Amino acid sequence: MEAVEEIRYMWMSINDYLNKLELDILNDLVSKHSKLKLDMATLVQQIEQRTSPISQMQSKFIKMTQYATELQINNTVAFKSLNQTTLVDIKKNKIIQTIKLSHNCYGVASDGETLVISEDRKCTRVNLHDKSHTILSGMDGVFHISLFQGNIYGAIPEENKVCCFDNDDSV
Repeated sequence: MEAVEEIRYMWMSINDYLNKLELDILNDLVSKHSKLKLDMATLVQQIEQRTSPISQMQSKFIKMTQYATELQINNTVAFKSLNQTTLVDIKKNKIIQTIKLSHNCYGVASDGETLVISEDRKCTRVNLHDKSHTILSGMDGVFHISLFQGNIYGAIPEENKVCCFDNDDSV
């Protein structure tokens, strides 16, 4: 009988040890899960806080350029069409220049010295003083454009973002 009692005692001791080990592992898992859940909620909140201003800026930018089918440059208006942009003096009702392009024209922006013409695959910068053209690199997907303080701002709707290109044509 003594052997049976010793086996029963050993079995209960092992069982108690395994139950305690299981409880410790479960508590550790619950603790780590709670921490990960809290960290994830914090990250989601940070992303939402950053997304809201970006979405607002993008919405304002798109609204600003969405209705701009004409671009007023002092007394000059730029009309965009396929593979060309036409500059018109609205006071004299006279075409100043037609700019032939190697691409379609989806957006036009100017600061009075530079004219930028965009299409989803290419953008061209035209120097309004000497009428020279430069194809801008790195502006794939840019549809809506604007110029401000020498920088070109462009919306890329497919990527849901707005990019800034400086005078060196870099993002």
